[in-house]
Amino acid sequence: MPEVWVYNDWKHHVVVKTATDKVVYNKVKQAEAAEANIHVGVELLNVGLGGGGAKSKESELEDIVVLDIQKPGYTRIEAGGMMFFPYGHENKETYISIYIHKGNGEYFPKMENQVLHSRRNTHFSVRANGAVEPRGKRERVFNQREKYPDHQPTDAMPSPF
Repeated sequence: MPEVWVYNDWKHHVVVKTATDKVVYNKVKQAEAAEANIHVGVELLNVGLGGGGAKSKESELEDIVVLDIQKPGYTRIEAGGMMFFPYGHENKETYISIYIHKGNGEYFPKMENQVLHSRRNTHFSVRANGAVEPRGKRERVFNQREKYPDHQPTDAMPSPF
């Protein structure tokens, strides 16, 4: 099961939300096919036998009736903190949204409904300048992060969602 890691190097807290999609189709067609093949060859002093098989599944989805991004809760990550979110257990597309707190009671969206990879772990870093970028390999190996030892958490702010 993949997971997304979010590292907060921003001077204030960030709010992260993961969501999955719910799609209902009006028409669904599924077809399965199987194929097998056996080959026998006889030559002078050589006898050969070979075989193979294949299966294929096809599905066709038409006419979207309902498209809804389900909105579970959000998670607050303090300055200098990190958090991971497992996803993908329902084989649905998963999206992530990241909002940064500007320090004056307002949130600014940095990433909204970004599709996450269905099989591979993802790492995002909210930089000290407020940019959201994929976390580099050097940062992961050497654990390079901004430290905020004197950080005073802001009061509980209303959610931007």
